[in-house]
Amino acid sequence: MSEKRYFKRVNFPAEVQVICNENILQGDLFDISLKGALIRIHEPGILQVGRQATLRIYLSSTAISITAEADVVHQRGDDFGFRFFKIDAESIGHLRRLLELNLGSSEAVNSELEFILKKG
Repeated sequence: MSEKRYFKRVNFPAEVQVICNENILQGDLFDISLKGALIRIHEPGILQVGRQATLRIYLSSTAISITAEADVVHQRGDDFGFRFFKIDAESIGHLRRLLELNLGSSEAVNSELEFILKKG
């Protein structure tokens, strides 16, 4: 399968809650970018490609989190790819800082943000 990645991803292990149709699923974050995340769901059950969910990604215990609305865009076993379509200002600030620290470059993140703003 050929992949087309436009946004840099960083591996960042974290706990995740996926809320879908009033169900709360637990999972583990594999990687994250400005536009989405790859998450392993412990008990995927009702989750499937095409559904929408709220993601709550805990960056340090439960004190700091990124909350985003996302579409499930692909699945391989218990691993689900999510594309963000809505994220609040505080969460985008946390995400931006996480990416800057892990990529070692604020310029790369700024370039990706500019690309998103031009498209949107």
